[in-house]
Amino acid sequence: LAVPTTVGGMIDMFVSTPVAAKVMAATTILVYLLQLVFPSLEYYFAIIATNTYGAHSYIWNIFTAGFFNDNLAMTLAVSLALIVMGRFLVTSWGATEFVRFVCFTNFTVGCGIFVAQIFYYMTSFRYSYLEVPVSGGMGILSALVVTIKQHLGDEPIMVGGKALGELTAKDIPGILICLSALLSLVNVLQVFTHCLCGIYFGWLYLRFLQRGNDGLRGDLGGHMAFYTFFPRI
Repeated sequence: LAVPTTVGGMIDMFVSTPVAAKVMAATTILVYLLQLVFPSLEYYFAIIATNTYGAHSYIWNIFTAGFFNDNLAMTLAVSLALIVMGRFLVTSWGATEFVRFVCFTNFTVGCGIFVAQIFYYMTSFRYSYLEVPVSGGMGILSALVVTIKQHLGDEPIMVGGKALGELTAKDIPGILICLSALLSLVNVLQVFTHCLCGIYFGWLYLRFLQRGNDGLRGDLGGHMAFYTFFPRI
């Protein structure tokens, strides 16, 4: 899953990426560019609780919010994750299963964010929680990270060609949760809820719902047990 560091390498990686991953990555970038030109798209694509269930009933924004990013760094991170992981997962799963996984996790994360907005309102009675636009692809990114844990859990995390202590790929979901919590705490990006939902629903799909080559559903191996997402003591 190495990422090229040269322009030529990036171009070659994109060219060799399966169509399904290319389309999703291109959609993410295109929507970002469109919202720069038409900022009002946020009203229709982002999750705004009063729009989702109110008089407008824009129920589609539960799905579209995951592809609607108004932050360039998040747009590039999600697009790169779709391309890098798409190349690996499409080869392993097939294009249909890859698309199904991304769509399932994106939709369920959207549902989770919508429920969270209602919960925040009910516990604080602040109506603003129902009107704030919430969107971003952190849920998709987090779900894809769970697939790294599933397939490459024992691989060491390499930075600059050197192993990062004793950390391995199975620690990446926990690292991402801590990073998202920090970003939310300092009010740089409010992505903590997205990250939690993405990792949970990504795990839920892989653990119990995905049909394997043997016809059975779910990966019931010990490496995907829920407790493995917590720090080792």
